[in-house]
Amino acid sequence: MTIRIRRREIHIETHELTIISGLSDQPKANCSRCNDIVTAFTFEEVSAFLPHADLKTSLEHDDLHMAAGSLICGNSLSRKKISGEIGSKL
Repeated sequence: MTIRIRRREIHIETHELTIISGLSDQPKANCSRCNDIVTAFTFEEVSAFLPHADLKTSLEHDDLHMAAGSLICGNSLSRKKISGEIGSKL
């Protein structure tokens, strides 16, 4: 008696899109890396959709820019890709 083992591989591809937008009174700040006045987000706002460890690593590797003070540059957030795309909305 011969036993045949079949192996099947399944690949699943997903896509997520996040729209990051601030309120009309969202603070603006100067980002020296972008050389522009940008919409800025607080650490707490960004950590609502980006895990703390990823946020810290991204800041250490300059993937995310610090704007004036302790604000995070919105332009760098729009370019940041985490697990394909950021998957939540502010």
